[in-house]
Amino acid sequence: MTISSICAFPCCHGKRAFGFSTRRAKLLVAEYANWLFHAAVTCAKIRRGIFIERESASTAIRVLVISPRTLVRAGLGAVLRGQPQIHVVADLDNPRSAAKFYFNVALVDASNARSQPHPFRFLALLSDPNAARAWLDAGVAGIVLETASVEELLSAIRQVAHGETFLPPSITKKVAASLAARGVPREQSIEPLTDREREVLGLLAEGLSNKDIAQKLYLSVRTVEGHLATVYGELQVKSRTEAALWAMQNL
Repeated sequence: MTISSICAFPCCHGKRAFGFSTRRAKLLVAEYANWLFHAAVTCAKIRRGIFIERESASTAIRVLVISPRTLVRAGLGAVLRGQPQIHVVADLDNPRSAAKFYFNVALVDASNARSQPHPFRFLALLSDPNAARAWLDAGVAGIVLETASVEELLSAIRQVAHGETFLPPSITKKVAASLAARGVPREQSIEPLTDREREVLGLLAEGLSNKDIAQKLYLSVRTVEGHLATVYGELQVKSRTEAALWAMQNL
């Protein structure tokens, strides 16, 4: 039954209505009731779909893209907009107007810029790995090289948005070497850590995410998080980067 047929549905009075028999009228009423039932189910599914979509949008990571290079800005925006659980708030050519937007993390194209702190949590996109230390000193929460894959970029965004620090293994090694060159003392004692905790810490230093560590060691992600929380407390560090640097120097 179509909507037009519903609109033309006759009213029934007594045994006959506009030439229809009582039996025919009952059949039409039953058909109409069946249509209403399916229409209600369809509407419920639509409402549920809209709810899920809105719920998904509310839990998505809100990313602000900042780059003075038009093509880079457009390219990053296009890549991120096609990813689930990622919502690009806006793309800007400079960070000055970032305060106008609500976002979880900013992806800043820092390839041709001097290191500088920002009053928000940000991830720096670099072309030169040697510039990493300066940006770390400036307070960057994570670094991604221009040669990184899309998967690595997404992993970095998720980790930084969740309060973690992201560094590629090559950057971690360079920073550790830089610290060693500056004469930062090594802390040899790792007695407080268990064998499993040292194993988790070693994999963290290799750049693996919590999920990757869990899969490699056949553990749950929650168990890995528990081991890392213990490691952070024992080593008196506050982030993955600090723990990774400690591991690079001492394991």
